[in-house]
Amino acid sequence: MRQMTGPDSEARARALHAIAAMRASLQRMMVSLEGDIAFTSSVLAGLSSGGSIAHVLDGLDTAGARQHLTDTINELESKRLDARRQLFRAMIDEGATIGDVARTWGISRQLASRIINDPS
Repeated sequence: MRQMTGPDSEARARALHAIAAMRASLQRMMVSLEGDIAFTSSVLAGLSSGGSIAHVLDGLDTAGARQHLTDTINELESKRLDARRQLFRAMIDEGATIGDVARTWGISRQLASRIINDPS
């Protein structure tokens, strides 16, 4: 087992940075979801008033809304994975084993190892 490096380690700093980036992505997602709620509210209102689906959707930027939500979800997933990777690496740096990481996160040791060793 490695000797613990403490709160000033480079691995811990990378983990903190990754968590902050994920938090910022979550905040952007919250704003994005408000736009998605407004979009779906427009669709519901149009359909509830008896409009045809084609007519209701013609007046909305469905492609833009879909792409925006897809981009937002992809960004969040990327930031989440990086945060997990950096936390796993910091745990190892502080003396945890792959088994410890796996138990903490409720995943297999193989998956924990794959995430830790991902070169990203």
